[in-house]
Amino acid sequence: MSTFNIKGGEFKNSHFGDIQQQINTDQSMTIEKDARVGTATQNASTSSVMREAAIGEQLAVLRKLVDEIARRAPEKAQQVKHDFEQLEKQAKSPEPRKNWYDVSAEGLMNAAKSVFETVEPMAGALMAVAKILFGV
Repeated sequence: MSTFNIKGGEFKNSHFGDIQQQINTDQSMTIEKDARVGTATQNASTSSVMREAAIGEQLAVLRKLVDEIARRAPEKAQQVKHDFEQLEKQAKSPEPRKNWYDVSAEGLMNAAKSVFETVEPMAGALMAVAKILFGV
């Protein structure tokens, strides 16, 4: 424990990494600072950045699959692109709505069935996004 004199008072219990720090002055006033608030905010920011990066990666995979489906099944191009846009909008939303996501994901899976090679990667990417967004 370190003790420092600060204008007639003492600064006690000042270990770096402590959960709480106390300042005791001559007037017997105690101020406590809970360092967990700062740590929680920092962790939330880091988590948010990691979440956005993971979603971005999966959306890039989905975009390539959508482009492939549109190229190989032109009759489905407009609908599959629309479904992807709606899914992307929900995935990037601060509060994504699962019902809208589910409808868009179902449309993408139906389109993927017309180009067999895209079914498995489409399902995997959709599941990855759902897990990130909704913990499913």
